[in-house]
Amino acid sequence: MTLFLSDREVDSTLPSTGKPPISCPQTTECKLVLEDPKQQSQGYRQRFEFASGLSLLIDSYKLHENLLVEAGGYEGHPEPDFELSFTLIGNNETEEVCSGQNFISTQIDQPEGKEFLWRSHQQILKIDVHISQKFFQQFGSEFLEASPFPLRQYTEAHSENIPHLWHLKRTTPAMRLIFDQMFNCPYQGIMRLLYLEGKCLELMALRLNEVNAGDRERRQYCLLKKDDIDRIYQAKEILISDLNNPPLLLELAKMVGLNDYKLKIGFRQVFNTTMFGYLQAYRMEQAKNLLISGQMKVQEIASLVGYASPSRFTAVFKRHFGVCPKDLPKKSGLS
Repeated sequence: MTLFLSDREVDSTLPSTGKPPISCPQTTECKLVLEDPKQQSQGYRQRFEFASGLSLLIDSYKLHENLLVEAGGYEGHPEPDFELSFTLIGNNETEEVCSGQNFISTQIDQPEGKEFLWRSHQQILKIDVHISQKFFQQFGSEFLEASPFPLRQYTEAHSENIPHLWHLKRTTPAMRLIFDQMFNCPYQGIMRLLYLEGKCLELMALRLNEVNAGDRERRQYCLLKKDDIDRIYQAKEILISDLNNPPLLLELAKMVGLNDYKLKIGFRQVFNTTMFGYLQAYRMEQAKNLLISGQMKVQEIASLVGYASPSRFTAVFKRHFGVCPKDLPKKSGLS
């Protein structure tokens, strides 16, 4: 059994206290609690949206079953996103990040959102800080000139050409101290929101300083030889060869003769997405082609591309293409 939690519900969900969301001008706090019919798994997904253009997202779970989290998604144009993501407990297979690691990324946040699959029988604690371009626009040119190169790229770019950055590091004791302070916040109400926003700013300063003081490269990358690239393409073929039982990162790395770090970073360089992201996009394209052919039922196609639940397949397909599978043959011009 796989549990399901949709971030799309967060905006209309009250905190678990039953009280209205705490808010000050343009600042909100929302919390979505995981429901398990067996009452074995527990946890929550909590989001703080600050008026400054910062947002704080907390995923905290104790799982006995797999958990699929549907994250984000909105109507409108794609938006640029600058993210600091910290996996404190558990393994984040979707983004290929281990416990104790964190990353900075810049990318276009797509309207269809994305999915996170958390494996059963583990504890998860993941904290993200998202920074909009609006946040940086309040600072002058002197601030930008003294900022790390990736940050200058992000603040100066337009939505359609945001450069892709992926910068992976270990989470330091100083960063862990900030998280401890967040979870032991001594304040309530608006003072609590101000305190948490201040801690987000501290995290930004520590993490961006690593980019500035460490390597000065434009993005985290590894030097790929022709043989490495060939092995990465081989990994891609293996990944999509069995849509119902695709290999995990460590297993796939052994199969193609690369270490897991080089495969993870190299795959991003070659295909500009994670292996999970590539696999999901491939599943959707295969499903679309089968639907357009009109030779199979939706339930059969869902199973064929790796979805045990037709309803989950329908939800992912609609989010990806903007149309339900049953309606696709009428819109065969979809690209």
